[in-house]
Amino acid sequence: MTLSKEQIQAKEAMENSLWVYAQAMFPNRYFGDVHRDFFNYFQKSLEDALESGDGDNAGALIPRDHQKSFCIAVAVSWVVTKHPWFTIAYVSANPTLSERQLTVIKNIFKSEMHREFWPNMLRYEYNTRTKDYEHKPKGAWTKTEISVDHPDRPESEKDPTIWATSAKSTNTGAHFKLCVFDDLVTNENYKSPSEREEIRETYQSFSSIATTGSLMWAVGTRYGDNDLYATLKEKTYDVYNDDGEIVETRPLWKFFERVVEDSKSRDGSGNYIWPR
Repeated sequence: MTLSKEQIQAKEAMENSLWVYAQAMFPNRYFGDVHRDFFNYFQKSLEDALESGDGDNAGALIPRDHQKSFCIAVAVSWVVTKHPWFTIAYVSANPTLSERQLTVIKNIFKSEMHREFWPNMLRYEYNTRTKDYEHKPKGAWTKTEISVDHPDRPESEKDPTIWATSAKSTNTGAHFKLCVFDDLVTNENYKSPSEREEIRETYQSFSSIATTGSLMWAVGTRYGDNDLYATLKEKTYDVYNDDGEIVETRPLWKFFERVVEDSKSRDGSGNYIWPR
């Protein structure tokens, strides 16, 4: 199928802007200013990492029920759309959450809109019996992992395009270009010191399988001053000069953060940033 001039322009606009892409994929879904800023923030994170080869890890802390998990799933689909050779680990607190997010991504790739503009992403064959095209992936396409069939994805690549996994899973032997932590901290696993430590160990475990020049993203909600996100905010790394001397200490993570109201304990006693 040959795209028209208008379609080519639309495709370029979506590839150049995650915000435009999200609205095009979901024209009937409400996105507000916070979501525009969210998409722009993660797009810049990716672009900076690809340009320098060593970008900052990016986190977004937003209150519950504000579409952050949905939005990061859309962002992951955009990353693969632009860079089909990427391999991504998508980590949530439990398997149900990560598999649900992978379903969102699958549905984007299989949607008529996405197939119209990026027909090489998935492999389809015409079924003479049903008189319709059917998805026939060469690689993985399960509830926990998928691999796209785009020609830019190396045939020798062993890791799936996206692997949906959870906090207690094993990641032995895996290597990923992007690792996404989606709501690792929940009300259920924040209650005790042992549970909080287990989530920190999950982060450390997946950080250890990062490939050279890889990137980590995280989205979540703050539960307290001793949660995983507080730990990430304190992590730093040293920058050395040619003589091996430390010339600068930088934060390992940068955060995009929005709150509903501005009291210290977020108990509703402060000024509301957004309408009640």
